[in-house]
Amino acid sequence: RPGMYLPRGMNAEGLHWLLFEVIDNAVDEFELGFADTISLTIYADSAITISDNGSGIPVHCIEPEPNIPIIEQIFTNPHFVSSKDSTGRPTRKLFALRSCKILNALSSELVVEVAKAQNLYRIVFSQGQVKEQLFVVSQNFTQRDGTTVRFKLDSEIFQGLETQWDTFQILTYLQQQAFLFSGLTIHFADERETYKTRKVFHSQNGMGDYAKSLAAGLPLLYEDPIVITDIKDNIHVQLGSIHADTLEFRLVAHANRFKNQDGGTHVIGFQSAYLQVIKSLFQKQNTNNQAVIPRNTDWLSGLYMIVSVKIDDPQYESNNKLKLLNPEAQTAVQEIVVKKLTEFLEQNTLITKTIIQKGLKTA
Repeated sequence: RPGMYLPRGMNAEGLHWLLFEVIDNAVDEFELGFADTISLTIYADSAITISDNGSGIPVHCIEPEPNIPIIEQIFTNPHFVSSKDSTGRPTRKLFALRSCKILNALSSELVVEVAKAQNLYRIVFSQGQVKEQLFVVSQNFTQRDGTTVRFKLDSEIFQGLETQWDTFQILTYLQQQAFLFSGLTIHFADERETYKTRKVFHSQNGMGDYAKSLAAGLPLLYEDPIVITDIKDNIHVQLGSIHADTLEFRLVAHANRFKNQDGGTHVIGFQSAYLQVIKSLFQKQNTNNQAVIPRNTDWLSGLYMIVSVKIDDPQYESNNKLKLLNPEAQTAVQEIVVKKLTEFLEQNTLITKTIIQKGLKTA
């Protein structure tokens, strides 16, 4: 029952979940400061390669398995868990990530290459087992360190599904990662005859660019997005917003990179704080006792917004991670938005006036 290994089932959604988990490992290298570039290629036979120029998966051995390289344990041993390597470097989810084992179990061939200190290592897996032991391909490898994972999903398991990579869905995910991690460069190539595509994603303005992408093609009410980044109680909060002359309110939420389609506590925290700030500024400016008092929906109309949090122990409503439940995320977002948004709008009075006029117009 291979479908039991995929949280989203043996379907197109489960297929892409597995791919995105592998991409997340590469993004981890950027977040830890070891990489700045990721490449993803879909080949004509639907095999996939994902590479990064990070520090490379560890290839040495540690107790209690002194004769088995760490890289082998990552992809084969479901009980192998470590939060740090021998140098004390935090490896975060890499060593505990079950998706590495799942990918191995569901692939007819999985090749992992690691470049470290001018050595190029390779290990080959198939259907959950080691096919070729770790060996040194070159001792004079002059390119940058990093990890390359090439896999082809098992056609006997997926029965045709393994070729159903959705280019649009993958491009959307890669674009989101480039927005969430400003400075990261992601190269994408689809070499399948029907889908020939090449793209490069890079964003220096991160959340601001993300907000503008949500309102692409719409008449904006001001040019530069509002961006807020701060940390509260070890919860990292990023927000990007912009207003357009529409009645729509659109909010995209992320927690630890995952898109939360059903929102969650971070969204509740944002909406509460945003309305508190806007209403407070409106009351200060409403010296003429404006007869029309906008409703909450009026104040939110035309707002295109991204809320992203990074939290140590995220709790979700389900394995699909569609809704964040951590109450501390709500508190952190609420306090940061009240403080930072108030400061921004008090310093940028033209934008404040525009937002208030938008709410009044909608009402």
